[in-house]
Amino acid sequence: NEALDLAEIKAGIDELHKDVADAGIQASAALVGNTVYANVELKAAVSSKYRVAVWLLEDNIKGQQKGAPVGEENSWYHEFDDCIRIADSQSGTSYAGIKLGNIEAGKTAEKMFAWTLKDGWKVENLKLCVFVSVPDEKGYSYIVNNVITAPVNGITQFEYAK
Repeated sequence: NEALDLAEIKAGIDELHKDVADAGIQASAALVGNTVYANVELKAAVSSKYRVAVWLLEDNIKGQQKGAPVGEENSWYHEFDDCIRIADSQSGTSYAGIKLGNIEAGKTAEKMFAWTLKDGWKVENLKLCVFVSVPDEKGYSYIVNNVITAPVNGITQFEYAK
């Protein structure tokens, strides 16, 4: 039956593109001297094994891109945003995040991160990229389930939307 096949396909697509993530993310960060402290809290909407990661990003980095056109009208070729300064996401050989373990639906888990900034990094251009990973259906690899950006000095309330 063609109508049944289309309904099954639609259900599969809807499942893959849910509007709500399996976990919410909240981040509280503070810049103290030349150290960024970030406390990340995850709230599970679905029981699963979770991993969490934080990348420290910097915007407005200027550099010469080899092979790119020169001249004032092409300056955008040499300006970069979302450059990774620190990727705090390694657990063993995986970069899918730091293991938080099994978290039941409705429960929370926290992880504290801290990094020392290097000379030359512009604090006003820094931000955090926080993401949560969950195992795929077979449990072989982790996939990103939710991601937020957050300031290095401030609070980002729970966000669930993908």
